[in-house]
Amino acid sequence: MFRIWFQLLRPWSLTASIVPFAVVMPFADDPFAPLRLSFALAAAVFLQTACNLLNTWGDWKSGLDARADAKASVPLLVQGAVSPRAVLAAAVAALAGAAACAAPLVFCGPDGGRFNFPLLAIALAGFAGACNYATMLRFKYRGLGVPFVFVLMGPLFFAGAYIAAEPYSPEGLAGCLVASLPVSCHVAAILHGNDMRDRCSDGAAGIKTAAVRFGPRGAAALYAVLLLAPFAMALSAAAAFLSAPFLLPFAAFPKAVKSVRRAYRLVAENPAAPQWVRFERDAGAMHFIYGIMLAAALALFRA
Repeated sequence: MFRIWFQLLRPWSLTASIVPFAVVMPFADDPFAPLRLSFALAAAVFLQTACNLLNTWGDWKSGLDARADAKASVPLLVQGAVSPRAVLAAAVAALAGAAACAAPLVFCGPDGGRFNFPLLAIALAGFAGACNYATMLRFKYRGLGVPFVFVLMGPLFFAGAYIAAEPYSPEGLAGCLVASLPVSCHVAAILHGNDMRDRCSDGAAGIKTAAVRFGPRGAAALYAVLLLAPFAMALSAAAAFLSAPFLLPFAAFPKAVKSVRRAYRLVAENPAAPQWVRFERDAGAMHFIYGIMLAAALALFRA
């Protein structure tokens, strides 16, 4: 049973929630910011866990995972290893956990204890996103997964972390949002890599993801842009601020180039239906390595 729930909860994916907080930390000067960030991080982890569970439940409910050509990431519901009711109950419990962790931050803001309206708005947007990705409005099935994840796991997470951490300023918030862009690209690349793998089955099911809409060559090009654009951003930051630490994210560059070259090689071998596998893992590694190096660069820059 432990192995089943380990697969359902996907703890390996939670770096998508952890990295934004690591990057925001250097912006937080208040001595109590680490405590508030801990509550915000717990809320984010609960929220992502709920989204993971609702995604699994939504794919089962829609019948997508039951298709003969489907490549389900977590096929446990189709296999009958766990009941749909248990997965849905766990998702609701995770949403409740997120609300419990976020409530103290909303009702006791960092600026003298006042009600934190901006954080409440961000929290509600996060809850709406988690509940509507694969259920209710089902953005995923409308082919909006990549831009959805770009915003939800990028600027929205960064803004929420920053506003929760300290008395915020427009300048600090703008800096966090700029810092979120390369991380947003990589987290979107994770989902796009997953969509590349499922391009044929998603197309057959009528799901118009970017990988389906753009075709194999276009999908590979989008993957390359999402994976490599952050390095151009790092180079621009190093040049603009004359700060060598902003080159630290280039530690991930060789692996990124290798992954992009592999994507194009598979297109050349099979132009109609490339056998794309493990690209979501490549993008996940980029997201984590780049994000941690960016956090280190910001810490050194502000030291």
